[in-house]
Amino acid sequence: MKKIIMKNIIVLSAIFCLASCENKDTGGAPVINSVWTNQLDVESTPIEASYNELWVRLEGSGFGGLQAIYCNGVRCDFQPTFITDNYITFQISTNVPQNSDVEDEAERGTILVVTNHGEGVYRDFLFKDKNKMPEISSVSHTLPEAGDVITIEGKNLENTTEVYFPSASGEVAATTITAATSRVQVTVPAGTGDTSGAIRIVCNGDVYYSPRYMFFRKGVFISTFTDKYGDNDIITSTQSHTRFAGKEAVAAATGLAQNPDNAISWKASPATVSTGSGYFGYVRFLLYNGIRKVIDEGAIAGTTPLKDLAIQFDLYCNKPWSSGVIVLRINKDQSGINQAMIYNLAPWSASNPYVFTSGWRTQTVRFAQFPSIGESTAVADYIDNLKTNNRITIFGFINDDCNKDGHTPSVIDGFQMFMANIRIVPVTVPE
Repeated sequence: MKKIIMKNIIVLSAIFCLASCENKDTGGAPVINSVWTNQLDVESTPIEASYNELWVRLEGSGFGGLQAIYCNGVRCDFQPTFITDNYITFQISTNVPQNSDVEDEAERGTILVVTNHGEGVYRDFLFKDKNKMPEISSVSHTLPEAGDVITIEGKNLENTTEVYFPSASGEVAATTITAATSRVQVTVPAGTGDTSGAIRIVCNGDVYYSPRYMFFRKGVFISTFTDKYGDNDIITSTQSHTRFAGKEAVAAATGLAQNPDNAISWKASPATVSTGSGYFGYVRFLLYNGIRKVIDEGAIAGTTPLKDLAIQFDLYCNKPWSSGVIVLRINKDQSGINQAMIYNLAPWSASNPYVFTSGWRTQTVRFAQFPSIGESTAVADYIDNLKTNNRITIFGFINDDCNKDGHTPSVIDGFQMFMANIRIVPVTVPE
């Protein structure tokens, strides 16, 4: 997520004043004309909002003889050497309350300075707590179509007022937004899907981004589940599956209005508990051929570090997912708990099943989540190593406690899992 760098350092030229800038008491009541940023290596600009703990500069007159500074009614410390008759440079206190937490409504949004000759107040300034900074952690579906309702998940998102989607003609604003603390539901606007990029949101007047994986269709290397790269196979084998070709076939199987072009499904009714050795269904593939296809077609550069990439796929279950895991083994011959080439995906918890009420949901497994994969390794070098060692990758569902974390598996009656669009995507966030 986009992070705002906060450095409690003042530019030296703003700290040490010349003799002409001494803290003189001119006798007039203070007047605050504007508030400016005052961070090292950041261009000073006028602002109407700031996070606590940041240094800011007040510009105006009559600041000589300063006695106190109050932000939203809370007193902030200051150093006399940082004060002139026209400038006050100070650090906003960590204790400044925000919004409705300000008990006296008359003090909300105010900066008050008190001198020997009176008071001066600046109004409608927004104070924000860095511990309550918004953050986007995931997007429920990264290959949606116009009209789909998707969920942007994260924290401190309740004040989101604007959401923008990437488009070849420029960003397109969403018009239907429902914001809550940990999620924002938004209808995908028309005119999107023709280029990849990040979702941009505006929350509390600041901008935050999702990773650049929205609409990254050019990263798909398995879509038909009979995929090849030139004369080379990508898919090597599947088990206990049904393959659906075309949107109509997928729609007939899922009963959903919006579906991918192709899908594969695994079905067991009921899905009985495994002893730890059997899959209900799987797809085996050559990851090096799949990613090589994406590199050769220019979707990503071979020099891209693994830490900046992830494997994504779209998933739909006809029942709440409450048991078992999807096992991703980059080396199919390894097994057990998560290790260098294994990741066991279980987004449900014992008290919170994973529900697909809104339809297909995107799952993201970052390469950085594999415990021993070198993050600085270039993706081209990595897949060359996989090819040299003849590593076969497997995606499969197993109803077992592979993670050994106490989530006892249970019967899933009428279970059916659908998977589509296995792809590699960037997970970097715009600055």
